[in-house]
Amino acid sequence: AQVKELQERLAKSEAETESLRQEVWTSANRGQEAETAATAKLSAELRQYRVAYQQKSMDLRDLQQEVETERAINRIAIKAMETSLSAKTEDLRMCNDTIEMLEQEKDELHVMLQ
Repeated sequence: AQVKELQERLAKSEAETESLRQEVWTSANRGQEAETAATAKLSAELRQYRVAYQQKSMDLRDLQQEVETERAINRIAIKAMETSLSAKTEDLRMCNDTIEMLEQEKDELHVMLQ
């Protein structure tokens, strides 16, 4: 009777052990699945961030190109303005010289008339 009782307890213990093994295996699989899902989600987010970063980088390069183009245009415009200002300054000098000559002639004519 004692042997039979021990056999029953052993069988019950083995059944519980098998049940616990199944639970551990199922839990481990769920953990693995959750980890795989989390990894896939993080990988997808990382891809999205990479794409966004690449787009922002391209946008930044485009803006830098626009700035460089604007700077080149401004340099050309400044050169043109400087050239124009230089020419106008020269014209103004010539006008002043002419005015001075005319004033001298006027003074000379004034003296002659007296």
